[in-house]
Amino acid sequence: MYPSMDQLAEMLPGVLHQFGLKSVIGMGTGAGAYILTRFALNNPEMVEGLVLINVNPCAERWMDWAASTWVWGPRPGRRGPSMHVAVCRSLLGE
Repeated sequence: MYPSMDQLAEMLPGVLHQFGLKSVIGMGTGAGAYILTRFALNNPEMVEGLVLINVNPCAERWMDWAASTWVWGPRPGRRGPSMHVAVCRSLLGE
C-alpha cells in the first residue's frame, strides 16, 4: 500500500535528518507542492522558503497545462517573450 500525501509530508523530517539538513528551500508542482505545503505547515522551523506551482494534488499536471496553453517554439513572423517570461506573467496574472 502506498503512503498518503500527508504521510509523505510526515516522512520528510526524517529524510532531512538522514541527510544532516536542518532546513530547506523546497520546490514542487502538483502533489509535490501539496506535500511540501503540509510539511511547511507542520514544521515551519525546517522551511526557509517554498516555490509551489499548482498545489491542488487532483489538478491537471502543470506541464500538461503549459503544453496545451502555449505554442512551444518560435511563431512565424512573431517575436514574443521567452517561455519563462510567459510562465511568470501567466502565474502573476499579467
